[in-house]
Order: sequence, then C-alpha cells, then structure tokens
Amino acid sequence: MKISPHIRIGLTLLGALLVIGAFLANLYVGAANNPPPLRIVVAARDLQAGDRLQIADVAVEDQIINPSLSRLYVQEAEINAYVDTFVVDPIRRGDPLNKVKFANKANGTQSRYGLVLTNTQQVVMVLPVSPDIIPSKLKGGDFINILFAAGEGGLNRLPDNQASAQIAVPTAIANPNLQEVAGLEMTISVSTTRPVNLPLADVLLEHVEVLDVNFQQVQNPNYGSDTTRAEQPWLIGPISSVVVRVPRSYQTLLSFAAANGKVRYAISSPMLTADQIQPQAGVDWGKIVALYRWKDEQAIGRGETLTQTLYPGYVASQLALPQTADAMIPGAVLTTSQPSTSAASEPAPIAASPDQPVNAEPTAAPVAAP
Repeated sequence: MKISPHIRIGLTLLGALLVIGAFLANLYVGAANNPPPLRIVVAARDLQAGDRLQIADVAVEDQIINPSLSRLYVQEAEINAYVDTFVVDPIRRGDPLNKVKFANKANGTQSRYGLVLTNTQQVVMVLPVSPDIIPSKLKGGDFINILFAAGEGGLNRLPDNQASAQIAVPTAIANPNLQEVAGLEMTISVSTTRPVNLPLADVLLEHVEVLDVNFQQVQNPNYGSDTTRAEQPWLIGPISSVVVRVPRSYQTLLSFAAANGKVRYAISSPMLTADQIQPQAGVDWGKIVALYRWKDEQAIGRGETLTQTLYPGYVASQLALPQTADAMIPGAVLTTSQPSTSAASEPAPIAASPDQPVNAEPTAAPVAAP
C-alpha cells in the first residue's frame, strides 16, 4: 500500500515535533531536578603559596555544584572567615576557592611553617632536645633562651695567669722600594685580650619563639590485648625536639652548638621586650675561679674560716653524741685539740672581684654587710 506524499510529510513533521517536545521536556525536567546555582567564590588573580587572601583577590560567580561537594568550596556568605588567611597551595585565576587550600590564623603554623616567615631575615630550625634539659610543659607559643656549654679541660687545674703570647707584627710601609724594604722594622705587640679557659658557657639567644614541640612515639603495650577497648597503637612519649624561629645569621652558630657541645634551654618571660634584651656575659673556668676567690675573701673578712666555723661545729656534734659503755670512764672528758688559727694557716687573698681578670692586680674587695 502506497502512502501518499501528504501523509508522509505529515508523519515526518509529527516525528520532528515529538523529538523537539521530548528535548524541551527533558530540559524542563532536568532544570527542575537540578539544585539551584550557588554563589561560589573564585580567584580573581593567580594566588601563590604564602599569600594572604584579601577581598580584592576574589570574585563571586553562580555555579551549579553537587550539594555533597558544595561544602568543599568557599561560598559568598563564608568569604569573611577566609579573608587574611594564608594560601597553602597555588590557586589559578578563575578556580573556585577550595577550603583545604587555606590555613586560618589560628593553625597557620600547623599547615606550613613557612607561613610565619614574614621576615626574610628569619629561619625556622629544629633543635634536638632531651627531657632532662628542657621543661616538660613547654608548648608552642612559649619563649626560650638558648645556652651553649663546651669544653672539658681545666677542671683539674687553675687557669693560667700567663698573658697571651707575643706576636711579631711588621710595620707597614706605603709604596716600599728596595732600599726601604731592606730597612723594614719588626715591632712586638702584646695582646690585651684575656685568655679563655675551657670549659665555658654562654647565652646564644634570648626570647626565641617556639613554634612547635615534637615528641617521641612510644609503642602502646596494651594495643590489641583487649578487643573490647579501642587502644591507640602509639602513645606520646618524651620530648624530642623543638621548632623555633631564629635570626638567619644564627643558623650556623646553632648548628655548631648542637653538634659540638651541650645546648641548654631556659623559659623566657613573655613580658620581655626587644629593648630589654642585652648581651649577657659568658662564663669560663677563669671566671669561676675568680668568683671562688672573691667569695673566699668575703668569708675571711667576716671571720668565717674553716677553722672557725666547720671544725668547732664538728667538735660540738661529737660532744653531743651519747657515749658507749666502753667509753664511760669516770672522770673522762672528750677533748679535741683545736687546729692552729694563726695567720700562716689562712689562705692568702688573691682576687677581689669575680669580674676582675685573672692576670690583673688584685684590689681591695668590698665587705658585705653582716
């Protein structure tokens, strides 16, 4: 059976209308089922790691995002919470702002230590510590003083009072000729620098900010023994290192101190200001001996010598002890002869002040008030 051309054309038009209708219906149904567009914050320029996000760096666009993924991106209502935070990973222009690429003001150092280095003359260092040389309650945000002690010589002898060796220094002659060189003179100069006697100790840095404290991980002996309790496989152990922010010029000095000596730490007051930090005097074996001699001079000036203080106290303690049966002899009295307290037995004064050089002439020491 033949179909007339008119019927064929009508069927073709009907099919086309059905296709167009189905397409329009699909668009309508899809639009009705899709979630409404969200106001998503996007980058208005390229952002690098370490940049602080400003309101001028972002723009807002309408985007249709799956509701389960919308919480990953910064929306228009949340932009104020991310202004002035740190960018952790680079963000290209036009990309939505992913929340995981920002570190807020409170935990910026937890995401990346480099975010706190706003001063180009500062570095972040990790210094090894042990529990017996640093307070256990040290936390990030505290301030510490870093001390250095080195050397083992000198403990079995007194410091040498000899001056430093003489050094022959030639006298320079401007534009010398052969005749003048023949008449070059040699002069002897004596260094006035006080010799350093090991061991020594010194304060390297004061008021150093602690960014973080690292602890050892100790295996939990109870892990897996009781299936009814949720035990962690690792426990926090003793302190192992501290992360500090120090001047750039001190990184080699601190590395040398940590590798070649003993580093000690002291808690610094948070009230200490920069103008109150002054260079502290170091201590060597010579200063320790000078301090000992000065204190001995003070004791002698007050009449507190070994023969006048320690020995009489020892005799008095012996007299106070109960006597045994063998020692109870009628008429017997415990007597102990006193050692001579003549001037010949007293040590001669040597140094008058702990700050006076060992090779300097002694001066009269002040007598402390009783």
